[in-house]
Amino acid sequence: MRCSKCPGDSLIFQPYSGLHLCRSHFLLDLEAKAKRDIRAHSWLRPGDHIGVLMTGDKKSLALLHFLSILVANRRDVRVTAIFTRKPEEESPPAGNVQRFMEDHSIGCIYEMATDTDSLTCNLTGTSPLPVKIADRYTITKFAGGRSLDDAALEFFVSLLKGSPEGFFGDDPKALLPVITPFITVPGSEVDLYADVIGGGCIRPPPEPPACRGFEQVLGDALDNYTERHPATKYSLLQISERIRLGKKRGDAGPDPGPAGENFPGSQGARARTPGRRPAMTRKRDRI
Repeated sequence: MRCSKCPGDSLIFQPYSGLHLCRSHFLLDLEAKAKRDIRAHSWLRPGDHIGVLMTGDKKSLALLHFLSILVANRRDVRVTAIFTRKPEEESPPAGNVQRFMEDHSIGCIYEMATDTDSLTCNLTGTSPLPVKIADRYTITKFAGGRSLDDAALEFFVSLLKGSPEGFFGDDPKALLPVITPFITVPGSEVDLYADVIGGGCIRPPPEPPACRGFEQVLGDALDNYTERHPATKYSLLQISERIRLGKKRGDAGPDPGPAGENFPGSQGARARTPGRRPAMTRKRDRI
């Protein structure tokens, strides 16, 4: 199959867009989505020191590659890879990850983890290990490899459980900001991005549990439904974003608009009769 944008061979088919993309256009498409989300949320600011917690999967390596390329020509923003390990584990990184960081002059931080929560790199801003690392190395933000699949499933589970925390996306107890540039990119495309750039897993993936949990069953159901309706996860993400924005506006109070005009009860508001247009002044009646 040919690429939809050039004569090259197709590498991936996107059901939600109907496009076949070659290697180069796939990279451009994924990076454009991530850059658009960074601009929309103002996730990069001068003076930022971003820490990428390497969880050992392809998502963290893809995120490190993307951010390092993005800020390569900027002197006011830097990116650092953060590795955690148990005392009995060997020191990461290994092989191609080490070569990549050397080629792009990426700094590394090695931390010894003593609990399983730290090893999973729970980027909620409340885990003690990331907070300790941020204080020690003056990190202003953390970056997580959260994909569209993760965000949609989290909102879907919260919707069925009736827990509002998943609706708003942000943890009110968070002490550190966390950016997620791949939030609108499907997880399969993030993994493919890591394979294309020559990455891989730093640690072997964990074995699936013997007993399937509630979230795993819902994840399978959501994946099956998305195969028939490709835009399902994007719709869930948009609903979650609208609820989050609505909550922020509600916390900040109503917006009176420019100079308080057009807001009921304000001094600048004009009384209007519902269903009637304001009277127009004819040219000959003007003084």
